[in-house]
Amino acid sequence: IKTFGADAAPGSWWQTIVFSLLQVGLLISIVLSFLPQEVINHLTVPTREIFTSFWGKSAWLILPVGLMAIAPKQKKEED
Repeated sequence: IKTFGADAAPGSWWQTIVFSLLQVGLLISIVLSFLPQEVINHLTVPTREIFTSFWGKSAWLILPVGLMAIAPKQKKEED
């Protein structure tokens, strides 16, 4: 699997899936932050906690960066 990073660096399949899920979660969190409070009050409690609480928003911002920092780096393929 090739990523869109520098020189189409190789990335493992699990990294692609995890980063995709984290990006979707971040996008949901951002979109929900623009909604009025009356609409957010109609969401289920777990959804509010995961995506709109202070800790939820913080996690969606920090987790992708943290995972990039600790994810194993693959060696560049020789062409």
